[in-house]
Amino acid sequence: MRKPQQYFEDKRAIQACFADWVSKLGQKPDIIFGKGSYGTGERLNLVQRKINYESLSKRVSLGEGEKNLESLISKLQDFYSRYGMKFKEKIRGWLKEINVQSDTWTLGDILRFLDARAKEEPIPIAPTEKGIAEVRLPFSMSAQRDFAFPAHTRAVAVFGQRMFEEQSSDGVHAEEQIVTRLQKLEAEVAELEVRERKLSITINNFPCLERCTPQIITLTTIFPTITIYYAIPYGGEDFEAAARKLKSAGINLIPIDPRDYMTPEVKRDLTTDQAYRFEQAAKRRTLNPLPK
Repeated sequence: MRKPQQYFEDKRAIQACFADWVSKLGQKPDIIFGKGSYGTGERLNLVQRKINYESLSKRVSLGEGEKNLESLISKLQDFYSRYGMKFKEKIRGWLKEINVQSDTWTLGDILRFLDARAKEEPIPIAPTEKGIAEVRLPFSMSAQRDFAFPAHTRAVAVFGQRMFEEQSSDGVHAEEQIVTRLQKLEAEVAELEVRERKLSITINNFPCLERCTPQIITLTTIFPTITIYYAIPYGGEDFEAAARKLKSAGINLIPIDPRDYMTPEVKRDLTTDQAYRFEQAAKRRTLNPLPK
């Protein structure tokens, strides 16, 4: 693929690069760049645009004092941190090119573009991740570093090309929010081939017995294969009972060390307290193995 600055230097180069991108995806791209034809699926020349900092996005938002290029680049680099440093630098190049053009991009346009490009990027995998590349930590670096704090449950769900995260809030557990969202997407899951109807959930706190375990089990009617990657077992009889119920329902349970899935940049900036929490989580996994 050509470097970002070449996208806007030559019309033929842009068209060739876009055609190459479409052929690699093997399908129509998520975003079509063309005046008056957005989302039609037609093959159009790319339209040069700039960023509209006033536009809204539920996924990435800018405060009144942050509506500038560097702030947006920083937030998007944090949002796509799992794709590593090379992708972060690509984000910077793309956004700088977009920012000087004559027409405009909304934040939604930018996210759709980056989502499509991210699908082409191999996510960096640590050596210890062999065989479990489905593990996904939270989107932001700060949430990844706080993943061993048990006070808030954070969970990331992945199926097909979908990935989203939830966290406990206002008395609602993260797992409950995930189940609600997945139930609404049941028709979309049904359109996938059977072998692709797989769900993976990466979560810091193991699902509780009374509320979350029964709800997760209901998802087995939608997904033939469900795997839960967890970091912190709470131990005791409830933990063992919850694990047995989930396993009896055919759900795979795999303990993980979240540090194995962090980029060197994220691990380097762990505070002393955060590093201590990950060590404590590792001890809890050793002291509370899954029941046979």
